[in-house]
Amino acid sequence: MTSYRVISQSNLKQESNKYFIFNAIGASVILLMIIISLTQVNAGIFYSLKIKQANFRLTTLRIENERLAQEVSQLNSLANIDQNISVLGMVKTTKVDYLSPTEETLARR
Repeated sequence: MTSYRVISQSNLKQESNKYFIFNAIGASVILLMIIISLTQVNAGIFYSLKIKQANFRLTTLRIENERLAQEVSQLNSLANIDQNISVLGMVKTTKVDYLSPTEETLARR
C-alpha cells in the first residue's frame, strides 16, 4: 500500500519560503562572484593597457635619446668645431705650454 502525506497550505508556504530564501541567497552569491570576477578582469585589462603605453613611451624615448646622442656627437666633432671657429671666438695658438705636475701641486690624502 502506498501512503500519501497531506501537506497543508501553511506548511506549503513555509517550505516555499525556505526555498525562496535559499535561492535568493544563492543567486546573490553567484551575482557577487560574477561582479568580482568582472572587476578583476577589467582591472587586469586596464593595467595591461597602461603597461603597453609605458613600453611604447619607453621605446619612443630610447629612439629620441639615440638621435640626440648622435646630434651631440656631431656637434662636438672636430669638423663642426673647425667650421665654427669664428663663431665660437677661437684663435689660433702660436705657443703651447705644457704643464708638468710637481709634488707641490699634487693632492695629498
